[in-house]
Amino acid sequence: MYCLFGLVIPAFSQGAGNALLFHSGTRNMVEIPDHPSLDLGSAFTIEAWIYRTGAGNWQGIVSKSNYSGGYTNTSYVIKLLSTTNGISLWLTSNGGESGRSGTDLGTALTLNEWVHLAVTYSAASGTRIYYNGVLQTSGPHWGFGNPASLYNSSTALRIGTDHQGGDGFPGRIDEVRIWNVVKSEAQIREMMHRRLTGSEMGLSGYWRFDEGSGVMTADATVNANAGTLIGVSTTPPAWITSTAPFGAGVSYTQTVNSTGAVVFTGTNLEINFTAKSGSDVFVVTGINNPPEGTQPTGVGNLEPLYWVARKYGGGTFTANLTFTLNALDPFYQSNPSYVKLFSRASNADGAWTLVGSAASATATTVTFNGISSFSQFAIGYDCPSLLTWYQDADGDLYGNAMVSQAACLQPTGYVADDQDCDDTNGMIYPGALELCNTLDDDCDGQVDNLLTYTTTQGGSYVDPATWGGCPPPNPIPPGMTVNITFGLSNPAGSTIVNNGIINCTGIFTNQGIYKGKGSF
Repeated sequence: MYCLFGLVIPAFSQGAGNALLFHSGTRNMVEIPDHPSLDLGSAFTIEAWIYRTGAGNWQGIVSKSNYSGGYTNTSYVIKLLSTTNGISLWLTSNGGESGRSGTDLGTALTLNEWVHLAVTYSAASGTRIYYNGVLQTSGPHWGFGNPASLYNSSTALRIGTDHQGGDGFPGRIDEVRIWNVVKSEAQIREMMHRRLTGSEMGLSGYWRFDEGSGVMTADATVNANAGTLIGVSTTPPAWITSTAPFGAGVSYTQTVNSTGAVVFTGTNLEINFTAKSGSDVFVVTGINNPPEGTQPTGVGNLEPLYWVARKYGGGTFTANLTFTLNALDPFYQSNPSYVKLFSRASNADGAWTLVGSAASATATTVTFNGISSFSQFAIGYDCPSLLTWYQDADGDLYGNAMVSQAACLQPTGYVADDQDCDDTNGMIYPGALELCNTLDDDCDGQVDNLLTYTTTQGGSYVDPATWGGCPPPNPIPPGMTVNITFGLSNPAGSTIVNNGIINCTGIFTNQGIYKGKGSF
């Protein structure tokens, strides 16, 4: 049985935040007014995470174009080919048909899976199209070659649709980035699983789609190119929770062609290659957020983070993976077989597969041996039994029976005892000193019931206020018990009237009136 670590994380804290769902076969879009920062000149990079759910005709992704029987006022368009649903980039040097050229990728875009798309262009090197960091094609393949500079279109930038005659993109789009520089293959690979700050050099526009409501979406760069969600004869794009595999984190790249240990700096992962053939580029991204999408059933992460590890190249390997965590409970340090490694495909947002148990653990690390393929990794744990823990909001070591969670180990802020009658006051708990304050300090169901008074030898009472208690009521109501502990002698001096009875154990059980000081 796998059980929760006790970490409760609201949906909005997930690293990918929100995304936009574009409706198939209709023209719904994000429209961003023209701005000089969106004129890309002779070099650019455009990136996005996209999740295509169906076929269509000329499905647009990013477009700064107009069309009316032919291109007019057009700069650049990224869309799906109508024949193969592969990616196509169209550019113009003069805004019209006579100056256009393009690069097409015939391979169809994968359905129902997140894909990272990056398109780069420069007059010197032409077009490059990348899927998930892998170069698919370069061009141009048709038209009038590489424009020395793109036409500065005055039309709006649109996300999720082509020019005016095209169809809407069917599916989800997230994390759209436009750069006025060509990003290298290595940069694309390192950045695609990481959220940006918006202040990166050369970043002209950056739309995270994290608002979650309303009809506006912000540009995270200083250019402030805010977009409006628009539906043409239909509803605008819909806000949804994003499950794309990216978030705040650190990436590190290393070329590996031999055995030995490699520290992927900043990612909290060290890989010890025990067998290696060929030369491959390994890129590891440590994401400081819980995994997006479907969590492993009944499994909690030891840390609110996960990893995406990618291998680029045709070599093979076997390796031991050592993950650094904030802290590992002593139980798991002594029983590492209860710590589990889970994986799923690098672009997946669905179910996780159990890879195996840890071979060893320390206070801050856990190691898994014999790994021979890379993907997304998450760490969960098994436990001997699932226990119920109760929230201790006031820190008195007694919990609130109404707020609980199941966990293998004691979560922070939770205790095993559920008998606290007031979890907002650390002075109130079972067995606490009962004070004269109109509160049930000791959680016994009675208020101000500290009615036990002790004399010193010689029999002289001390004022009850000395002990923080309340004086007995006067007269004492029927049924109330007043415990009086005597000294060694009982000199005369006090009186009990109205049929008061004192027995040999010092328990006054009848109705009466307690008067004065002294002893019995």
